[in-house]
Amino acid sequence: MAHLTDEQANEVYDILVRYGARESQRFRFLECAAKVDEHNKEYLFGGEFESGKLHVSSRSVSASCSMKHETHRRLLRLAELCVVLQSFKPLT
Repeated sequence: MAHLTDEQANEVYDILVRYGARESQRFRFLECAAKVDEHNKEYLFGGEFESGKLHVSSRSVSASCSMKHETHRRLLRLAELCVVLQSFKPLT
């Protein structure tokens, strides 16, 4: 039942926008991240990682990208993003 509060989800999306996520997709993200159900969440946000994916589990919020889109710069930016996301604790 991992999910974020509406406030947390908006804060996370503000961060994703800084990494290239489209503002026009915010509502879709909020629906996904704040939904209470039995599943961990995955949200494709693209951005500067091309295939950026946000993960919300019962323990953490993190991000990844497809191996085929990995570059040295993207991996550094992804590590930076994951550090910022560590401060968010999902509700269970």
